[in-house]
Amino acid sequence: MDKQHVAIWRGLISTHRVARQLVSGLSPTAKIRLLSFDTTQSRDGTGLLTGHSTLRRHLYTLGQNDDSLSRRCGAQEEETAAHVLCECDVLASFRHT
Repeated sequence: MDKQHVAIWRGLISTHRVARQLVSGLSPTAKIRLLSFDTTQSRDGTGLLTGHSTLRRHLYTLGQNDDSLSRRCGAQEEETAAHVLCECDVLASFRHT
């Protein structure tokens, strides 16, 4: 079982291969843009989509921050991926772009 697991992950070394699998339902333009991301952009995008990044809620859960509230808009909302991606008024222009 361990050998099978290692073999699968070795086959997924190329980030572009994994990214192609993850973005299969997007438009061709969106695919091209996502696949052109560098390592930092890919890491940040993945962290934002999964919630495992420097978002305050995640850092609070890890015990690395005293507060989980949004630092951007000052709302009494936790800074989660859903808040940043869908709800934060301060980031609305970035979402639109």
